[in-house]
Amino acid sequence: MQEIQVKSSGFEAAYGGATGGVVSVVTRGGNNDFRGEFGLQFEPAKFGGNPRPLLARFTTGSVAANNFAQTSEYFNPAKAGGTNFSPTANLSGPIIKNRLWFFTSYSPQIFTTDVDTQYFTDQPASTRTFLATERYSRTRKNEYAFARLDGNPFNNLRLTGTFLWNPTIDQGSIPGTSFTNVGSSAIGFGTLASLTTKTEHYMMNIYRSPLKSRAINLNQ
Repeated sequence: MQEIQVKSSGFEAAYGGATGGVVSVVTRGGNNDFRGEFGLQFEPAKFGGNPRPLLARFTTGSVAANNFAQTSEYFNPAKAGGTNFSPTANLSGPIIKNRLWFFTSYSPQIFTTDVDTQYFTDQPASTRTFLATERYSRTRKNEYAFARLDGNPFNNLRLTGTFLWNPTIDQGSIPGTSFTNVGSSAIGFGTLASLTTKTEHYMMNIYRSPLKSRAINLNQ
């Protein structure tokens, strides 16, 4: 973005339908000088905070039999691994000096997550049994590419065209378990049959990856 304007009163006639306020955003454009900007940000998982404890409630018996019991327990999940990357590159300049200019930007966000999920039987601690540990990995890439052309074919006429490309691409899948206070992929409960189903579903996503959903906007 090159400029942001926030107007709370005294609108021009062009904004006659506005009631609360007007926010105007101007995207960056090119000029007669070539300019470039390159950078990289990264976020290792070990620099982040520890996950919050997970609250689970286990019930046994039934109300009808008058032997209903509920046990609450907190779990401390292991921290997920992976590193997040945010590279960026901008380039702008003239195509035809004093007449046609360009600006391009590419700034994807890449999130990698590695989780070792521990599976237990869905029972209180006194009777709970450890089943297995499965490792899951997922790479999520939020693409963001932007291009703008500015043309000035005549002294009193200026044309602008923009293009935005921002699909989200998932490679791999991570299962999740809903706890009383928050969801987590570090701990799961069930039987060996349900564990096999979750593992097969994960492998299916691996072979189908990358999963893509695209949204393309074209404004001229």
